[in-house]
Amino acid sequence: MDSVQLAAVLAAVVLIASVISVELGVTVALLELTLGVAAGNLVHLQTQDWLDFIAKFKTQFSLLVSVVVLSAVVPTAIAERWFLPDAEREQRIDRRLAYAESEEYV
Repeated sequence: MDSVQLAAVLAAVVLIASVISVELGVTVALLELTLGVAAGNLVHLQTQDWLDFIAKFKTQFSLLVSVVVLSAVVPTAIAERWFLPDAEREQRIDRRLAYAESEEYV
């Protein structure tokens, strides 16, 4: 099986998995893995050099995605935990200040 045929089979597996996932409400990744294993065993797919080359980058890509996501999530979590204002306390302070200002004009 040449590269184009392998790419066509993999694209078909991804398309079928996405359609089934929408209909069943199941995660696409789970169906892609299951159908990929089934297709690999039924059609006797052999990996190509380009696919092996792309697979070598998965660790670096996973690390990069993790760093990007954490750089957005961690500061937000810290800000929400320790720097989020207490709305009830702020309203009480505002009422006291408003009352104090109204007393000045009486």
